[in-house]
Amino acid sequence: MNRRFGVENINIMLFGISDSGKSSFLNSIETAIQNKYVELHNTMNHKNIVTRKLQKFKINSKQTISIWDCFGIGGNNYDQIIQYLMDGRLKEGYDSYYGSHRPHQS
Repeated sequence: MNRRFGVENINIMLFGISDSGKSSFLNSIETAIQNKYVELHNTMNHKNIVTRKLQKFKINSKQTISIWDCFGIGGNNYDQIIQYLMDGRLKEGYDSYYGSHRPHQS
């Protein structure tokens, strides 16, 4: 357990509008941690590439800190998507391109 925060795992969600630099920011964090260039997402010179799937990246050696890279959010269902994300109803790998933005049914 992390004594400082009183939790076993820390999850950080990156979300915002499309093309706002969420994936590039994640690449920068991983590059700083590893002290060498790391490209978790291919963002260089690809203007038409956007994140479609909800992806989780473990960023520390004990695998207790995760950063979730979210697809771009916008439109009329912004509040609903945020609520689904915060409630954990959208699972890792959820593809925003297919179907509606509804939670996975278990």
